Amino acid sequence: MELLSLQEIAERLNMPPSTVRYYRNKYKDFMPEVAAGRYKKFQPEAVEIIKFIAAATTATKQQQEIKELLSAKFALNIDKEEEGESTAATAAATAATKQQQTFITIYENHITDLNSQIAFLQEELIYKDSVLLQVLKQLEQARRPWWKRGKS
Repeated sequence: MELLSLQEIAERLNMPPSTVRYYRNKYKDFMPEVAAGRYKKFQPEAVEIIKFIAAATTATKQQQEIKELLSAKFALNIDKEEEGESTAATAAATAATKQQQTFITIYENHITDLNSQIAFLQEELIYKDSVLLQVLKQLEQARRPWWKRGKS
């Protein structure tokens, strides 16, 4: 398995190492890191995670919103140092997965509602457009002299 340093991640994404380090510190729960000697190394998925964070930050998302999006798309980084903690971590991961699924379901329902509202508004706009065209035709007829009103 290939492990990457922060420098290597920065090079792959063509961004400064300080920016990668900032994102890593701010969203460390989502960074798949592995202790490798004195320095921490990261699994290749870290490149996609940092790329996602950078895009969300560019889109002026708030930190909490970015964390919610990250939790829906990527797994949390959970340390398993002891057996007792391993069971607790597994339970926490299961709970987090259920929470993510709930979030995804709510998000999908929200999108469905928005799509139906958009469809309704499009139909309403088409109707209003046809009414407006009729009114404009009536106004045009009314502006003609009386001897030309019967002719189109």
